[in-house]
Amino acid sequence: MNLNFSELHSSCEYLRSLFILNESWRFGKIQKIFSSAKIIVLNIRVPGKTIYLGIGRGNDFCGTWALEKNIPSTHRIVKDRLLEYLRSNVSGKNVIDLSCDEKDRCIKITMHDKSELLFFWKGRRLHFSHTYYKDGIQYSFSPWENLSVGEAIESGFDIFDKIDRKELELKQCREDFLTPDYEKLFAKGKLSSKKIKKSERKIQLIEGDLARCRLWKELQADAIEDKLDLSNKTLKWKSFKVKFDPSLTHFQRRDLVFFKIKKLKKGESILANRLEEAKTELLSQTPSDSKVEEAIVFPIWSEQKKIREKTATRKEGSVFYEWNDIKIAIGTTAQANDDLRKSWSKKDDYWFHLDGYKSAHLFVKGDEQLSYENIQVFSSILANHSGFEAEMIPVIYTKVGNLKGIKGIAGTVNYKKEKHLLVQRVNWKEIISTSW
Repeated sequence: MNLNFSELHSSCEYLRSLFILNESWRFGKIQKIFSSAKIIVLNIRVPGKTIYLGIGRGNDFCGTWALEKNIPSTHRIVKDRLLEYLRSNVSGKNVIDLSCDEKDRCIKITMHDKSELLFFWKGRRLHFSHTYYKDGIQYSFSPWENLSVGEAIESGFDIFDKIDRKELELKQCREDFLTPDYEKLFAKGKLSSKKIKKSERKIQLIEGDLARCRLWKELQADAIEDKLDLSNKTLKWKSFKVKFDPSLTHFQRRDLVFFKIKKLKKGESILANRLEEAKTELLSQTPSDSKVEEAIVFPIWSEQKKIREKTATRKEGSVFYEWNDIKIAIGTTAQANDDLRKSWSKKDDYWFHLDGYKSAHLFVKGDEQLSYENIQVFSSILANHSGFEAEMIPVIYTKVGNLKGIKGIAGTVNYKKEKHLLVQRVNWKEIISTSW
């Protein structure tokens, strides 16, 4: 429900009445803060009861309401910038006032330490500000403007003057405006659970392996009827391979095939039990384990501009550089080399290594031309990180797609379509630093 100016005023007055007893304001402590995709709820405890103060996130829910209940666990979002900020800065504080702007659709929640939460619904979008005092100076945080905290120039609702706060006219209130549409607010949507998805994926994998194991009957029939070609070094039958030592006789090779069949029969029994257990586990999971998938309505929140640093960034065993639009990664440990090859680089990226010497692995992204001058820079970086001191650097390079890791030996690869070069060392640090 989207409250108009008059309805927002009336809703605020009703909320204020919940804090007042015998004409005295009862301090309410913000105990917990939750949020769904559509509304934020402050759980405020006053003597004898809990007030669920709902604040619409925008779009179809612009305004504030006294909710009858908290957000159901199925509709709660876990991570959100506004939710995290509120939890970090106002949880545990006492509310001493709740007021509505006399001009536009704005509300203000005042805490015992004189800090204020301000919300402004402009059109269907929410703008949020937080002001507080530190060492006698008032500061403000308005993420719709920028993400930095500064001394407050304006205070109260005047903060929103720069985003066209207007003087609205009073309108007629609808009959049901004090009660939000709970069916729409907490609508039944598509249930999604990582736990359930993981179980379903587990069942799919087991069923696939089980189907392969059950092929043992066909393999056994072909073996008994001697339909298998055992003359080659490797028997390739459907998705299975059986390797033979060249010195083995025909009957010894048949024995290996029947040994394979025996393993498949045993695997079938084990996987059938696992499948039954996985299905039982999936059935035991209830909808309460699931979350409703909804598009989150975000308030106006400016984006932080990324500052590109001129220095290298480092991870465990890896060093990264950016040079113009080129990204360079160097693996200095066997594990880092494998991680960069498998996870960081793509098939069309380039891989460099010293030719004939132990060295780090260097990967290059974003250089399609790969000029000789650039190869000199890459080779010099590689030599520097490999402890190679000669002026002429022997390197090999190829595309990452031409690499294949050697099983059981971390950090080593087989390669093809490689090129060999002997290049002159250059002052790569100066070249990179002057190219930003």
